Amino acid sequence: MIKQVYFFQLKKNFKILYRCENKKETLKSLYLFELEYFNRNCIGCKKRRTNILYFIYVIIIKEDQLILVESIIV
Repeated sequence: MIKQVYFFQLKKNFKILYRCENKKETLKSLYLFELEYFNRNCIGCKKRRTNILYFIYVIIIKEDQLILVESIIV
């Protein structure tokens, strides 16, 4: 089964990379991550968006720091 990899750039020099299950598997997952980010596709606006994501793992990169979150149980 092919899994999709998503990438979001958050605020300034802050990136988050997570691997998400497909929608059917996502609904069964116990792992949840809430991501708030600015919509960079909107020219001249700074809309904040909040996504609730189910994930296998999360990698947070801020400048030279790397944090790996293997699981968050809700």
